[in-house]
Amino acid sequence: MKKVYFQRWVFGKMQDLQTSVEVLDGYNKTRFSHKKNKDEQLLLEAAKYAHDNQKLYFLTIFENEKPYCYLDINKGFYRVNFLDELVRKYMSYDFTDNFSSIDPNKLFLSQIMFWEFEGTTDKMVKITDHLFKPDGSFHMTERDLITNEQIDSEAKNKIDVSSNWEEYPEFGKYESLMRKERETIIS
Repeated sequence: MKKVYFQRWVFGKMQDLQTSVEVLDGYNKTRFSHKKNKDEQLLLEAAKYAHDNQKLYFLTIFENEKPYCYLDINKGFYRVNFLDELVRKYMSYDFTDNFSSIDPNKLFLSQIMFWEFEGTTDKMVKITDHLFKPDGSFHMTERDLITNEQIDSEAKNKIDVSSNWEEYPEFGKYESLMRKERETIIS
């Protein structure tokens, strides 16, 4: 079962309630942290305000009491950061509304990044970056952090990016953005 906390994930852990409210106030020029009771309800209110007014907010999602992913949300930008069993960020999805001229009601998954680690350490050994465009263009960059080599490649054929489009999520409903399995078809 997944549980949503409207708290920021930073430096490998979830921030406490008070700090999370203060961070939102700092970014969004609000005054929620001046209220007497700083609890989950206040943080929920601050996040809802940010969502409704297209401002910055964060959330961390736990699955079966373990951190699963965290989201950074700001206006037309949603970043989903997935955590592995060792609580390391190993994959992220960037959704943007930069392509609103194509579909003003949807976000487009424009980037997927993967991080690979040396065994069970936090030492990164490889970063792979996938960039997508609505026309089916695809670019991939692989960086070997041990040898400092980089390989860039472009798809020769267009790929099917229809599964990269997502509806703007309602407040508290982020399941669709968190789907790990996404189909891309090379035509």
